[in-house]
Amino acid sequence: MGILRLFLAMSVVAGHAKTTVFGFNGIGAYYAVNFFFIISGFYMAMVLNEKYKDINPIYFYKSRALRLFPVYYIGVFIAIVVSFTSINVFFNHLSIGAKLYFIFQNIFILGQDLSYLLCIKATSFSCAAGDSMSINPPAWSLAVELGFYLIAPYILKSEKKTFAFVVLGCIYLLSLNRIYLPLNSIDFFSPIDITAFNYFFYPSSFAFFGGGALAYHLSKRKTQPHYYAAIFAIILFSFTSTIMPFWHLLFISMAIPVLFDYTAKNRLDRSIGELSYPAYILHFPILVFLRPFTQSHPLYFSFISLGSWVAIISCIIGLLLYLYIEKNINTYRISEKFFGSIAPAKNSFIRASTTSILLIYLISPFAAVTYIYLHQKVTTHPGNFTDSNWIKGIGRISSIILINNTPENIDRYSVGKVIKFSNGEARKIVQVEPSEQFLNIHVDGDPLDGLQVGFPNKIEIVK
Repeated sequence: MGILRLFLAMSVVAGHAKTTVFGFNGIGAYYAVNFFFIISGFYMAMVLNEKYKDINPIYFYKSRALRLFPVYYIGVFIAIVVSFTSINVFFNHLSIGAKLYFIFQNIFILGQDLSYLLCIKATSFSCAAGDSMSINPPAWSLAVELGFYLIAPYILKSEKKTFAFVVLGCIYLLSLNRIYLPLNSIDFFSPIDITAFNYFFYPSSFAFFGGGALAYHLSKRKTQPHYYAAIFAIILFSFTSTIMPFWHLLFISMAIPVLFDYTAKNRLDRSIGELSYPAYILHFPILVFLRPFTQSHPLYFSFISLGSWVAIISCIIGLLLYLYIEKNINTYRISEKFFGSIAPAKNSFIRASTTSILLIYLISPFAAVTYIYLHQKVTTHPGNFTDSNWIKGIGRISSIILINNTPENIDRYSVGKVIKFSNGEARKIVQVEPSEQFLNIHVDGDPLDGLQVGFPNKIEIVK
């Protein structure tokens, strides 16, 4: 699947460059990253059930670290060289705690996905942007990968545990339906939208990693899958909400074993696939370096697009890294020296440590979702509608508010609830009339001033 993986990396390049790569847009950066997670789940299930089946998990962790970190550090180095001034300015505006977190996550990768969710305080007391907390922003997906690797040896060797992992991912995505975003009223979290939860936050990837891993198990079964379990999973999946629609996820997951069997013995395909990871992790600083030249030297980009230049340079550097660094590392990873270099650890210590980490990893996202749901204040923009009867979503001559007609708003804005406006006024809802596009929310008291409290000001449910 080497050509496929390189195609996915080029799709990310095209998405970030906002141009084509050799005339093609690919499938979009969001889809490509989730596609990578599915492939990763399949591969990890395969190596853990074959190569590392009866081997101490610490060898698996070491192998994954050797795969990710060398090229990652080269990407960080290039990013620092290209963007030193902007990185330095940003770093100096962070609080002491945020600086320590910035250093930690950029050295160890772990935590870069959480930067999109948490409010990392700057000295101005504002929340730092999630992508700015990463020296090389695409590395957030590596943080998600590392979290998955952490628990993979204790889940993917069992088909039942893998299925439970997929179900857990579905439950997490389903639980997002009960969260009203953005969460501006909770200081612990950044003012975020749903993408932070169902794309960047690591539990959003459970269904993708698990889908790929489950596809491996099903491809190796000699008996038919459990009928009722399959029906349950399909129904559960169909109600989830994520970047990639369920049917696409299902189709891709089931196609991966077939694609792997078709390409496994193709040496050229495997060699091409070796370029996918360095091209993915190196392209962003190269893009940042080249983008100013599109304005100062547009002639260079008249025949070859910005995305194509980034792809060419990324692949050239990736090829050099493979020939002079990664190839040697890969040789070491399959050698006897690699498997003989670590003394076996005590099983009791490993079991206790990994059980604790596994529970934290699996339970923490649901604890976060529960906390947000119980503590958030619901805020909504009034509808942006102005004519002879309305001004910025507020009635000119009557106490009526327009908000978008959605199932969430129908549930939130019911008769008897009290809403607060941006000028501090609190009004009680006395009637709700739905129309095709809006909900007409009638409140008590005199007509409101749409110029003061209308769009884009927010209204908030206080009780």
